[in-house]
Amino acid sequence: MLIDEGHDFHPEWLKLVVQMVDLRTNSLLVLYDDVQSIYHTAEKRNLSFKSVGIQAQGRTTILKLNYRNTHEILEFAGRFAHHLLTPNETDEDSAPRLLPISAGRHGPKPLLIKLPSLMEEARYIVEQFKIDHKAGTPWKDMAILYRNWHPVGKTVRKALITAGIPFSWKKIFNLTRSRIRSNC
Repeated sequence: MLIDEGHDFHPEWLKLVVQMVDLRTNSLLVLYDDVQSIYHTAEKRNLSFKSVGIQAQGRTTILKLNYRNTHEILEFAGRFAHHLLTPNETDEDSAPRLLPISAGRHGPKPLLIKLPSLMEEARYIVEQFKIDHKAGTPWKDMAILYRNWHPVGKTVRKALITAGIPFSWKKIFNLTRSRIRSNC
């Protein structure tokens, strides 16, 4: 059994997964990186695999090289997330926090563009989309990710409509733990 993004599983979910493991093979692969967790809670930090029934001791491998990002992206992200990336030593029963190490790939430096207002940001996005489209990027190959519908999503949507840029809208629901439990 393979669990990817195990850091986003609640302890109860991991306990359930352990009960589903084939007893003949006792084979469970959990890919877990606490730094990538987007649902941090106090109960999940410093999770002990033993506490959820996972027999990790003597069976773990820590992947230290980051192949996903370029050196420039890791360096840029590290400046924002340094407080989350403080290394910690643990035993084999817990997931250690390591500083990401670049696999040596290089690319352009990320841009951080500060504008005075949300409206200015929306206009900037529209202009960049127009430039990229004129250079040959199809509209369908561009995306805007944002955290909050109000005011960010609304403002950007209005700017796209005003500029006549075609788009489709994907609404993603934020499921809370209690809502997930009630639907199981």
